[in-house]
Amino acid sequence: MHSAIREKGGAYGAGASQDLHSGIFRFYSYRDPKCIDTFKEFKKSREWALNNISESQLEEGILGVVSNIDKPLSPSGETKDDFINRLDNRTIEQRLEFRSNVIECKLSDLKKVAEKYLLNNGAKSAIGGKSFIDEFNALNFEIKEI
Repeated sequence: MHSAIREKGGAYGAGASQDLHSGIFRFYSYRDPKCIDTFKEFKKSREWALNNISESQLEEGILGVVSNIDKPLSPSGETKDDFINRLDNRTIEQRLEFRSNVIECKLSDLKKVAEKYLLNNGAKSAIGGKSFIDEFNALNFEIKEI
C-alpha cells in the first residue's frame, strides 16, 4: 500500500491504524493528489489481508501488539490509560485476557476478522481543495465547504 500510494501515487504519507477505544479501523493518506486511486488501493489492501499474510508476519504483528501493551508508560500515559479503561469499564482481567488472546491468535482467526470487518465498504471521507471536486463527485461524496 505504501509503495502504491506514496511512491507511485505521490501522497506525502499513507497508512492504517486501529483504535480499540472506538472500535474503528481506518486507512488514511495525506497530501494525496490521487483520491480515487488511493481508495482503490485501500480496497486492495483489505483483500490482500485475507490471502497473503504469512505465519512469520502474523508472529511479527503479535510481538508488536504485545510489546505495545507491555511497554512502560510515562506518568501521563498511565493516567490516560487508566482514564480510558475506567471510561470503558475495562478491568485488569479483561486487559490480560485481551493480551492472552492476541498471543494465541492464529491465521484462521485473522482471516475471520478480516472477512467480518474489513470486507464491508465502511465509510469514506476526504478533505481537499476545489481541485478535487471532480474526484469527489466521481466518488459520489457529499461536498461541504468549510
